[in-house]
Amino acid sequence: MSLIDELSKAHAELEAWRDVDTALHAFLVASEAARAMEGASAPEEFPAWVSAGSAAFEGASALRSVPATAYDMPLVFKDADDRSAVTEAMAALGGLLREVMAERALDLKTPDARLAALTASRCGTRIQLFLCG
Repeated sequence: MSLIDELSKAHAELEAWRDVDTALHAFLVASEAARAMEGASAPEEFPAWVSAGSAAFEGASALRSVPATAYDMPLVFKDADDRSAVTEAMAALGGLLREVMAERALDLKTPDARLAALTASRCGTRIQLFLCG
């Protein structure tokens, strides 16, 4: 499956389920996608991908304190993928992560879980901002 397909799939799943497990999976996909794009990006795009990858990793790390299933799915950027399409898909995923995690923060019972969800929401915002610039 191509990188754009993986990002699109993660976006569709998050849109459908809107839960912490799916958000964690989406952050992990975003983190792997950013890592793949670091090697394929133009020099001027490299810092944005590094920052987006850091935000995705931070979001996943925050959500690991909330009971969730761990996922491990290494992705590889393929030359046939359009870099601008990957950038748009990743930015859209970041925006959806922000939205979903802000909603979930309202539903969570413990302060630690709410803080983790809000941190993840902020990381989604950062992904979107780094890539939409």
